[in-house]
Amino acid sequence: MSDILYRFIPVDCENIVQPDHQAAIGRLSFEGRELEATCLDRIEFADAGSGFEDVCCPFCGESLLGWWQEAMDAAYSAEAGFGSLKAALPCCGKDGSLDSLDYRMPQGFYRSMIEAFNLEDEGHDPHEVLDALEGVTGFPWRLIRAYY
Repeated sequence: MSDILYRFIPVDCENIVQPDHQAAIGRLSFEGRELEATCLDRIEFADAGSGFEDVCCPFCGESLLGWWQEAMDAAYSAEAGFGSLKAALPCCGKDGSLDSLDYRMPQGFYRSMIEAFNLEDEGHDPHEVLDALEGVTGFPWRLIRAYY
């Protein structure tokens, strides 16, 4: 059986969990399930692990997998993380963003991330965590299930 790492990231990758938010998140209780917070000074990518299927254009639906890897490599620096996420999409020529692509299995970019292993195995609804995080921080979050 594989483990599922539940990753919660803000919908807007520039949103960052403030120190008072971190304390409130630390007090959230999901029957003893610990939520681990990561806050960075750079933008990183949260993937779906072995659940990654495809990445497609949000405008025309064409698969961008080959182009996407090159675009990710060009936008990333080991020292600074991701720079600009803006991109001209090769399929239809529209202006887009690496963050707004249609990831088949949700994935995304973040400066803040909250993680917990195997929530659903113990009867926890990850959407309750989304609601709690939004209540604490005041901004919306997205759920990424990373399979390992």
